[in-house]
Amino acid sequence: VVTSNGELLTFGANDHGQGGHGDGGALDVRRPRLVHLGAVADVSCGGAFTILIDREAVLWGCGSNVHGELGVGDFEGRAAPTRLASLSATPMR
Repeated sequence: VVTSNGELLTFGANDHGQGGHGDGGALDVRRPRLVHLGAVADVSCGGAFTILIDREAVLWGCGSNVHGELGVGDFEGRAAPTRLASLSATPMR
């Protein structure tokens, strides 16, 4: 959930870090929890990963990356939002 002031709150399954709460986060978040990141414009959730764009048009991702779905150049999951630098030069429309 993205609030009107750009805060991102996530809840639900977090077994791959897709909730963006960092290492050591609960595997199942029952109540919305704040993800500590700047102002978020939009978010999209996959099966075990999350992609978001902030208000500066920077893309971020977290969660499973077993198939390279985060586009970070490896296959390691991310438990906290990681800037997707490989997509930074791509114009967003």
